[in-house]
Amino acid sequence: MSRIVQGVYWLALGVWAGAIVMVGITAATAFRTAPTLDLTVGVAPYSDPAFADEAGVIVAGQIMMRVFSHLSTVQLICAIAAVVCMALQSTVCAGRLLRRAPVLNMLRMALVLVPTAFVLLDRYWLSRAMRAAYATMYDLSLDAAARLAASETFDFYHSVSERMLQGSLFMLIAAVLISPFVLRTGGAAPQTQT
Repeated sequence: MSRIVQGVYWLALGVWAGAIVMVGITAATAFRTAPTLDLTVGVAPYSDPAFADEAGVIVAGQIMMRVFSHLSTVQLICAIAAVVCMALQSTVCAGRLLRRAPVLNMLRMALVLVPTAFVLLDRYWLSRAMRAAYATMYDLSLDAAARLAASETFDFYHSVSERMLQGSLFMLIAAVLISPFVLRTGGAAPQTQT
């Protein structure tokens, strides 16, 4: 069982970090490419002539909202898998932990638990607030001041989201680098004396 737990643990961390990297590449590509194309948006309220100059950014933003929604799901699944595996590594499979590295093990756990908290914060608060601000930015029934305030709110939440993803990526990479010094690799776990 311990090999399965180890495999799922490594898979969860790898997929999680890889998903964050791919979303960063996708966002950079979408926001560089879409504005250079001669796009028109045929969906209200974005089809209004007032937003004609922003069509590329609107299209890229709509694509990335869907991509971030999928990333959130992947991150949540990976976070749950990693946390469950760490719990199993500390209890049922405790023989796989190197006893001389309890501080590193605590650090490893923190480096996975903090990004897990970021995922929950983003999924259940930040993303919702960003979507609400985004919708307000393009609501022509509101005056320009309200739309500008929504744009500033969106930009603030977006920067927080970017920092959380960057921090998560660095923490997950650190957890991957620390894990070999905490987890016993290969061979059977040592037998305990009774």
